[in-house]
Amino acid sequence: MEVVVYVLELIALFGLTGCAFQKEEDEVELTFDDIIGGNESWDESEIYEEARTNEDRQGERATCEALVSCTSACSESETVKMSASGNEILTDVSQLNKNDISREAPFSGCRLSPDKKCTLDTSYIEGGAWQDYDENYDMGSGKNALDCDRSYMFCQYGHGIIYLKDAGQTFKDQVEEKSEDELLITLDILGGMEIMEKDEKTGNTFPRKWKIKEVEKYDTKSFIPEYKKVRELTQDDIDEINRVLYKYEINTPNRVAHFLAQCTVESDFGTGPIERYETDINKDFKKYEPGGECSAGLGNRPGEGAKFRGAGAIHITGRAAYEGFQDYMKEYGIEDKKIVVEGAVYVGKKYFWEAAGYYWSVYKASYKLNEKCDKGDSVMSITEIVNSGHSKLELREDAYEYLRATLGAK
Repeated sequence: MEVVVYVLELIALFGLTGCAFQKEEDEVELTFDDIIGGNESWDESEIYEEARTNEDRQGERATCEALVSCTSACSESETVKMSASGNEILTDVSQLNKNDISREAPFSGCRLSPDKKCTLDTSYIEGGAWQDYDENYDMGSGKNALDCDRSYMFCQYGHGIIYLKDAGQTFKDQVEEKSEDELLITLDILGGMEIMEKDEKTGNTFPRKWKIKEVEKYDTKSFIPEYKKVRELTQDDIDEINRVLYKYEINTPNRVAHFLAQCTVESDFGTGPIERYETDINKDFKKYEPGGECSAGLGNRPGEGAKFRGAGAIHITGRAAYEGFQDYMKEYGIEDKKIVVEGAVYVGKKYFWEAAGYYWSVYKASYKLNEKCDKGDSVMSITEIVNSGHSKLELREDAYEYLRATLGAK
């Protein structure tokens, strides 16, 4: 009994908080075997295991506060506290186990989530648990303790890596590297793309690069938009693209190359969020009216050709597509009746990239575009689905080749 008390006192001295303490220079470091004299009869005791674990942890960098950061948070320096399953607020990481994935409060914003907001919904945490926990330290019922330097959670809502604030620098380097690896497209890659386009009238070629032409306002009676000044791509644009790529599982180099090549031409390098007209908006889009040459399957009513003309980085066209898009967004938690009420001018302004992702993976789901990319289908075959023809095929192929090579697609 005296030995048990002595061991417990030593355990208390070591501390089981997971926070490493500094040893005095002249302090003699004793192993557990030194303490119990190598008595093998203790091998199966819980005291032995806990003390042995504590000994192994001496010298580790430790996380003393249960605070976490997230790679997708709007502010890299922002932290929030974790809470245990009983909803009590934690002050020390030693109170956390692999199943404690709830936070006291959301981050103030998220760069990559659908609505730019952070959610506390734990169903978005991949696997419903921390990853890289301490497999050798069981806190009971399989609730393993966290490893101070390695443990992290992956949020599938904002594609962020949530990690302990005071994690060792090694892990911080790793998580930053992983965060960069998670980006499917970068500003340097898309902003650096320059493709030569041939003028069909003169035969001359000229360079084209991505620019962004945003809708500033529009008239809901004429469905004519007014545009802001054309601008360069920004990191905010790239963040939105990556969010959409993840959401619609356009998540391999070849998928990204095919998708963005089509977006490049369909949106005229980002300057055509809404299908343009040449002379008269109503006359030009008569082709989408019932009985028009391009009306099949659109579901338009008389007078809706201009209202439901193409919009988005890949143009969705026709009432049926807009109604489907509105229903899909509602299922995803965003109820927005303006999608159908105001049509193309609103979608081109509000959902430039979202509409393209919807078109690719949902509206054209039966064509399994992502699978076709995986199988190595040609740009021509993808264009036939997206464009119902071969319009500007060479431009699409050049864009694809640039992206394929830059992204390392095979």
